[in-house]
Amino acid sequence: MLQVGDKAPDFKLPTIGNHEVETPNGDGYARYWGLNGVQNGPLYYSFDTQGWHFISLDGNPFKNFPQHDDQMTWLQNDLTQHADQCIVAYWHQPLFDEGPAGGSSQVQGLWNQLVAANATLVLNGHDHSYQRWEPLDASGTPDATGITEIIVGTGGHEVQKIHNDDPRVVKAVSGAAAAGALSLTLTPAALSFAFTKISAAAPADSGTIACRAPPAVTAVSPAGGSAGGLGRVVISGSHLSTGGPVQGTTYVSFGTTQVAQLGCPAQPASPCFTVDSDTQITAYAPPGTGAVDVTVTTPNGTSAAAAADQYTYS
Repeated sequence: MLQVGDKAPDFKLPTIGNHEVETPNGDGYARYWGLNGVQNGPLYYSFDTQGWHFISLDGNPFKNFPQHDDQMTWLQNDLTQHADQCIVAYWHQPLFDEGPAGGSSQVQGLWNQLVAANATLVLNGHDHSYQRWEPLDASGTPDATGITEIIVGTGGHEVQKIHNDDPRVVKAVSGAAAAGALSLTLTPAALSFAFTKISAAAPADSGTIACRAPPAVTAVSPAGGSAGGLGRVVISGSHLSTGGPVQGTTYVSFGTTQVAQLGCPAQPASPCFTVDSDTQITAYAPPGTGAVDVTVTTPNGTSAAAAADQYTYS
């Protein structure tokens, strides 16, 4: 179950598990929660909070429930509609698991769609332990541009020991003293996580995961001149703060001239630009009229400003 901080205290956002489908099609679960005010469903849904898009899915075996074909279609449409957002998905059974329950192959299709959509994080339960896996691609191969999976099954039942030793697991917490909870703090460009055990004050695991959504440029606007005969251009969009050697590289071009200098002095005398925030870049352009080409290249994709964006200075 997920509880979101900007909702009322009694506003819970559940995801269906294997025990809830002991009634046909999870009818009892759906009636109890009254999801979206609809009796008997749906067993999957999505919502936005803190600038992120969350998706709750049904991870129970596909062969038992014909509505899974509908879920796959619904998920594809939902991901298409939210392609420019940072995405967290959650369901019960993990695809990758080094605990006694083992991985659940029936959710491979869900994972594949989320990888293709540049989702950032998948949260699961089912196994009674805490496991954080390094980012993985569709085949489960470690990939810095892949999805991070975190299993948090430590919230009520007895905590189980982890039986396997998978090198892709970054952090594992199991055994009798491992009961605890995971918290997330969301910003436009990243999320911070902290897993804290009931028996300890300090988190047993914590860190930050950058949003995997590809950058998008929505507007390029002249914003007045500066010293040295250059003109100031403000570039607006989303996920633009990924410039740098680790996450990616930002380029700004004026006509056919690429501006490679990142960082501008107080009185710029040559073309340069700064990545001000996740939603804004400021560039200083040479005099003239032409198209502004803003290209943000990250491990997750490339975005460029439309050719119609123009600057004019004399």
